[in-house]
Amino acid sequence: MSKELILNVDNEVKLHSLLTKAREIQARCFDYTLSDFKPSTVCYKDGSLMFVNPENLDSTEQDRKVMSYQMSRYSLSQLCTKLGVPFRYIDKCYKSGESALVDSNINTWLTSYNKPLFVRTYGDVVRGVLSNRFTTFDTPNILESLDHSGVFDSLEIKGFFLTSERFHLRAVYPDMIKVPGEDLFSGIQVDSSDVGRSTCTVKFFVYKQVCTNGLCINKLGGSLFTQRHIGMSIKEFEKAFVESLDRVPELVAITESKINEARKVPGVLSYNDTTKDLVIESIQKQTGLSKENSDKVYNLMDSKYGYTKWGYVNSLTEIAQEFTLERRLDIENMAGEILVA
Repeated sequence: MSKELILNVDNEVKLHSLLTKAREIQARCFDYTLSDFKPSTVCYKDGSLMFVNPENLDSTEQDRKVMSYQMSRYSLSQLCTKLGVPFRYIDKCYKSGESALVDSNINTWLTSYNKPLFVRTYGDVVRGVLSNRFTTFDTPNILESLDHSGVFDSLEIKGFFLTSERFHLRAVYPDMIKVPGEDLFSGIQVDSSDVGRSTCTVKFFVYKQVCTNGLCINKLGGSLFTQRHIGMSIKEFEKAFVESLDRVPELVAITESKINEARKVPGVLSYNDTTKDLVIESIQKQTGLSKENSDKVYNLMDSKYGYTKWGYVNSLTEIAQEFTLERRLDIENMAGEILVA
């Protein structure tokens, strides 16, 4: 099972319960716009970003309140990108025990940085470092829009991931896709991030119930909605979201056709004319999976799904469940591309 994505959720999990959880997270979040990068007002030390609360900048130096937040790995990588400092170098310094070198590098470039930083915190942690152009269209806003649209009255949530940094939701329609011998359901998956880890997207999704495999269709109109976190409003999102679902029936028909075709043709290679090692090598090249995981894909085709293109797609989406969310979505997207190719 995925290390992050919560699957096989209880049928009682509804959108409003996720909204409650998102609001609880939001209550512990605060934002700061930092534009004065003098050493006396902003610095980095021992993995923490320390700065004078912008509200207290006009106070005397003695009365200024210094804020200190531990940086998450992701927010540190964002800060490094902003400053032009390679994150891999910073990571190497930490692994080598050279934390003082990290402090020196980051503080040197902070003092010469001349653009505002939008710092987002959760509890005592910096969760994101962004530009001041970033629009705060956060997870509670998205869930409120989804709830208000009424669409989820007829959808069943099959998986979700919800933290202060990342939001992912997958839900399916009640009617089964018409493919003989398959327990497939159409649905949608919604992705977003309050700290820029992903754009706000809605994609067409196919769910295999017995195995909880997920298949994301990006092509042929399957990417229903995409919006960067710049200049986006709640009303605009809700309107675009509802309108995008008008394409779902057409996508269901296309998917049925593609799956029926895929059940009749070979998958990776012509298995009758090659060896197992060559097939595994081909899987590696096509997917970027390790030899070990490519071997697992082959074994699933051999023992469970068959050697057709559809068998290959199912094997990939089952293996994807062993990965963390970001990599899992990459593999599910890749499987969708293989299906419709």
